[in-house]
Amino acid sequence: MNKINLLDYVDPSWRVVINDNFKQKLRTKIKQQKITVRKISEITGASQDSIWKFHQDEQNVKLDYLQKLCKFLGIDETELQEDISEIYVGVQKSSFRIKTITIDEEFAAWWGVWIGEGDHSKTREAISLTNYEVNLLHLHINVLELLNFPRNKISAEIVTNRIEPKEIIKQRWSEILNLPKEQIPTVTFMERASQEGARVQVWCASLFRILHLMDDEVKRIIKNSSEEVKIAYIRGIFAAEGSVRRAHVRINMKNQKEINFIKEILSNLGVNTPIPYLNSLNECYELSIFGYDYIKRFIDIDGFKLHSKRREKLHEVFKYYEKKLPDYIRFERVKSLLLDTKEITNNELVEKFNITYANAFRITTKFVKEGKLIADRSTKEVKFSLA
Repeated sequence: MNKINLLDYVDPSWRVVINDNFKQKLRTKIKQQKITVRKISEITGASQDSIWKFHQDEQNVKLDYLQKLCKFLGIDETELQEDISEIYVGVQKSSFRIKTITIDEEFAAWWGVWIGEGDHSKTREAISLTNYEVNLLHLHINVLELLNFPRNKISAEIVTNRIEPKEIIKQRWSEILNLPKEQIPTVTFMERASQEGARVQVWCASLFRILHLMDDEVKRIIKNSSEEVKIAYIRGIFAAEGSVRRAHVRINMKNQKEINFIKEILSNLGVNTPIPYLNSLNECYELSIFGYDYIKRFIDIDGFKLHSKRREKLHEVFKYYEKKLPDYIRFERVKSLLLDTKEITNNELVEKFNITYANAFRITTKFVKEGKLIADRSTKEVKFSLA
C-alpha cells in the first residue's frame, strides 16, 4: 500500500468535527439506552457542561471523548473515522480535512523538498516552504491543495533585495504564484539576500505534527515504491539541499538519518556513493557523487530537474568529463553503440559523442590496434565494427 491513514497519527486530545448524521446517531443511541449526562461524564471523563454544549452543537469535542462514547454505545471506531470531517489543535480555522495521503511521484518530490527546505519550527507549526526557485514554490502550492487546503488559506511572504514599492513586488509575486495580493501580506527587504524569494505556507499545527510523525512510514513506502517514485524523491531532496562542486555533486544535512536514506535510494537507482562524513566546520553530514559513471547516471535520472540553475551547472561540469573520459569508458560507449548500429564512422562518432574529429580518429585507431575494433577500408569513409 502506498497510502497513509492520517487518523492513525491523530492525538486523542485533539478536537474533531463530525458529520451531522453521525452526531444524530449518537443522540439516538443515547436516548434509546437512556444514558444520562452524568453517566456519559463518568465514561468519558468529560465535564457535564462540555457534553451538553457538544450535543447542543455549541462546541466540538476531543477525539478521546468520541472514542470512549462510541465504544460504550457499541459503535465501531471505523464508522467514527469515516464521519470525522475536520481535525484541529487550538482553533478550528487551522483544521485539516484530508484523511489519507498517497505517496506518489508528486508527493515524494515534495517530501524531499519539504524535508530539506521546509520550515520545521515547532513554535510556528506552519506547513511552510521558503525558496527562490519558482518550480519548488509551485510544487508546494500544488501539494497543499492536494492536502485539501483551499487556495484562499495559502499565504506568502516575500523577501527581496530590490528597492521597489511593496505593491509592485506584491503584484509581481501574485502573478508568479497565482495568489491574490491580499494573501501576500508581508514584503521584507534584505540587502544581503542573493535574490528575491518567497515563503509559502498554511497554518495547521495538527497536520504539521502528523507530517513529522509519519516520516518513517513515508520513507518505508518510498524505499519499496517504483523507480519513478524514488527518482522523484531524489529530485526533491537535491533541489532543496544539493549542490555542484567542481567535479562532483554534493548534498549535506545535519540529519544523519536523512543522509543515510538518500545514500540508500541513490544506490537503489544505480548511483553508488562513499560513506557520508561529518564536516566538523558546519556539523553537517556530507554525501558526494563522484566519477563519470555515477554522475552520468544522476544526469540520466535528471536529479536536478526541479532546480534549473543547478541542473545547468551540472551539465556544464559534465562537459569537462566528456572531454576527459578515460579510454575504457570511451570503448564501452562505442561498444554499446555498435551493438545497435553494427558499423560506425569517425564522423558519426563526432556527432554521437560531441567530440572533435581528431579525438574520434585517435580512439578508433587505438581500439583497432588493441584488437577491439575492425576497420573496413573498402569504402571511401572507413567503417568500424566490433572485433
